[in-house]
Amino acid sequence: MKVKPEIRQKAMHFLKNNNVMALATIGEDGKPQVAVVYYAIDSEFNFYVSTRKKTRKFRNILKNPDVSFTIGTGPKVITIQGGGEAEWSEEKANKFVWSLIENFDIIKVSIRWPLRILPHKDVVVIKIKPNWMILLDLEGGVPIEDYEVNFQRVL
Repeated sequence: MKVKPEIRQKAMHFLKNNNVMALATIGEDGKPQVAVVYYAIDSEFNFYVSTRKKTRKFRNILKNPDVSFTIGTGPKVITIQGGGEAEWSEEKANKFVWSLIENFDIIKVSIRWPLRILPHKDVVVIKIKPNWMILLDLEGGVPIEDYEVNFQRVL
């Protein structure tokens, strides 16, 4: 099934206008674990998040690079769900953190905002390359009984 260009454009617009995702990784016990992270996205739908090496999500990714994610902040009923593989880089970490900070209105951000307090050592950038992604947009008055059939493939 071919992906419609207008669906990809709609998804990209939504993703560029949001910056928080729930990122699921697989823990040592084989069970899912979820963390809320800030992200950036490139034109190929690759996501980038930053974290410290000591975090559970990073340790999980080292053992199993398979991840899932969802983005949807309300009050509008628009969400993106997807999954793929994660890889990491230490070299790009500080540059990435500062580029994320530059894209936020710092005045509105809490003093405890994670990107403000991340130390400049032990920080990595995680690149998530999705192998599937779907968009759900229920803003057009879709009946509740039709929710599950209104997902549109992005990738």
